[in-house]
Amino acid sequence: MNLTINDLATMANVIDIATQRGAFRANELRAIGELYDKLNGFVKAAQEQAKKEEEAAAKMDKAANPPTDPGQGD
Repeated sequence: MNLTINDLATMANVIDIATQRGAFRANELRAIGELYDKLNGFVKAAQEQAKKEEEAAAKMDKAANPPTDPGQGD
């Protein structure tokens, strides 16, 4: 079983919803907020890294398979 970035984003959403509904006591809010911030920061960083990797892969694919000119070779 794997834990994914989407799972972590869902966990952050659960914390947000539970906080809005008053599920935590006042003395728990600091720890909950810190955990939420860590999850959110990690998810954002991972999403940015994935985007950069996708862009790099697309550039490599484009370089390896340049577009052909349909007018040539006929």
